[in-house]
Amino acid sequence: MGDPTLTDERLYGPSGRPQAADIRQNLLGDCYFVAPLGALATQQPGHIQDAIRYDPKTSSFTVTLYEHGHGGFLGLKDQPKPVQIEVTQADLQTDMVRSNNLARGPQPAIWPAVMEAAYAKMGQQPNETMDDRLSKIGDGGWPKNAIYALTGESPTRVSAHDAKQATPEKVYEQLDGALKEGRPVLLSTNYMKTVPNDGLIQGDHGVGHVYMVEGVSKDAQGNVAMSLRNPWGHNHAPGMGIDSLSPTVQVDLKTVLDNGHLDDLEIGPKARQRTQDHAHGQPAHADPKQVPPQASTGDLSMDRLLASMNDPAAMGQALTALAQSPDGQAFHAQGQAQFQAIETQQAQVAQQAQAAQQQAPVQTGPVMVR
Repeated sequence: MGDPTLTDERLYGPSGRPQAADIRQNLLGDCYFVAPLGALATQQPGHIQDAIRYDPKTSSFTVTLYEHGHGGFLGLKDQPKPVQIEVTQADLQTDMVRSNNLARGPQPAIWPAVMEAAYAKMGQQPNETMDDRLSKIGDGGWPKNAIYALTGESPTRVSAHDAKQATPEKVYEQLDGALKEGRPVLLSTNYMKTVPNDGLIQGDHGVGHVYMVEGVSKDAQGNVAMSLRNPWGHNHAPGMGIDSLSPTVQVDLKTVLDNGHLDDLEIGPKARQRTQDHAHGQPAHADPKQVPPQASTGDLSMDRLLASMNDPAAMGQALTALAQSPDGQAFHAQGQAQFQAIETQQAQVAQQAQAAQQQAPVQTGPVMVR
């Protein structure tokens, strides 16, 4: 099928790891996805690396994303369902033409396009083309759904109302603590009818925008400022109230709360313990050639266990995590209850047999033994 130009050698560029600077939202209205993607790259780059695998035989990428699944094996709790999405060379080329979502340079990192194409293909119907799916995600969406698709966990939402009710000190502590824990943090805006002067864009087509929160600070007077990165890769839009080529901007929390520009803040989950090799998307410390194809059972803990089959240390960790999970503990409790029920039943049968033996008439004469 020819020599593909978009291989794993182009995934992360010279740095060798995903960075928020690799993202440059351009032609698609999917800030709600690429902003969480960039925040995750900053806070948990290994998560992105673990999510992408390249197959040189097919010249395609496989991306692991998550959708809401059914309950665990006891049906007690909704579990994220990992889904494996193939991104072909044709998919990538279409994404690059439609979204142009790459930083500038002679050979920009292509991981943003790989992830965006995979997200676009989630839920794709047989009659839908890649163009159709890109148009769909380009119509807007919600950061919380993107965060779940990327991590398998829902974010914590801090609404503008909640932020107003709390003290600036409390909001600062929550944001600062989240960033120090390696959590991705997003800021979503409301559309402003008039052009603002607060460092954020007015919005476009009646909708707001989503930024990555990269830092938070507090001065001696208790004023809280946030360092935000625009997924555009710049802040040059004079007609919308901003005019800077820098991708980052400092925003005063009180100002954007008072003028109604802030919609909410969303805090993603902590990083999970990694079980995959950075470069190949294989279980850590395992020989990639000996790793069986990764299967999806629909249960996250079980999938991790299967992925660790060739690594005793990782398998031990996966078994411990499975045993300590809510479903694992519930399964253990159910097993104990079933065992006790069986023991009780066996004891009752033995008692009945003993009683029957005592009541039986004494047999006389020869006894045949087989």
